[in-house]
Amino acid sequence: MFTLSDFFSVYSQGWKKSFDLKGRAKRIDYWIFITQSAFLAASGIAINSLARVHLPETLGGIYGILFALFALFVLGSLVPITTYKIRRIRDATGNGWHILWNLIPYIGEVITFVICLLPSCRRQ
Repeated sequence: MFTLSDFFSVYSQGWKKSFDLKGRAKRIDYWIFITQSAFLAASGIAINSLARVHLPETLGGIYGILFALFALFVLGSLVPITTYKIRRIRDATGNGWHILWNLIPYIGEVITFVICLLPSCRRQ
């Protein structure tokens, strides 16, 4: 059973292993990481939207700074999300090259989504 500290350690481990394509990722760890990333992205969008609407024109520069920070976070998150997905696909199928399904628009993302839902395969 996961505790709250495990919940947050999964996210920090995802960032620490950003450039590590070796190994595997358990299904629950992958989905916790993706859920936390989506929550942070949605929070950033909400903060940016509120700042855009409610900040007066004189403080418009703050909106630009917030938007730049959010854009950096989103772009920086692409690497850990992709490597985590590769490790998860390797855990589910035994072969990380299934990430190439993402090159097919729409259908490829559905295929990798389904692969990420699969249980772990037996390790050789």
